[in-house]
Amino acid sequence: MGLADYLGSTALTLLIRCPCGRRNYFDRKGWAWLEVAFCVRCWQAVIFHDLRIVSRWEGERMLREQTVFEGELKALRTIEGVMRRFLSEFHAQPLWMWPPQTVRMAQAVQANLRLAELARTRQGAELAVPLDGLPEGIFLEMPGEEAYELTAEQTHLLSLFSRLPEDRRSVMLAFFEDDPHLEGAEGL
Repeated sequence: MGLADYLGSTALTLLIRCPCGRRNYFDRKGWAWLEVAFCVRCWQAVIFHDLRIVSRWEGERMLREQTVFEGELKALRTIEGVMRRFLSEFHAQPLWMWPPQTVRMAQAVQANLRLAELARTRQGAELAVPLDGLPEGIFLEMPGEEAYELTAEQTHLLSLFSRLPEDRRSVMLAFFEDDPHLEGAEGL
């Protein structure tokens, strides 16, 4: 049916011209969430993602679908945002810093976010975050080392050790390296 024209915006509204000539102010958040808004003159629906015009009945159908699943979609989008934030924090730190359980979880999260992105692109939406730009296998590549699980005691000791000042850490490491009764101290 055509395309609407973007004329400008404020922090809360978007100014859109419908093909019928009417200039409409649409609420930015509401339109983004519902993905459809209606021209006040001709009642044709304007799609948020591409400013495409569809019939009033198609727009109402889309609106009904959106309101039926609104609560679930909002919760899923919130979870997705938290997972994306987790991945950005995960990639900002060195891999050795994370326990193996977290590495496996991050790998699963990234795989599922890729599936969500593929599903969205099949429906015509654009990628929210280009996950393909991240190198493959980044989670499991640890050259020369293998991952192992820490016990709760080891994790507690490691967190206590990391809180020590730098000079005390070196003294503590020297103590562990010199003690013949400690097994596995060679790797320290």
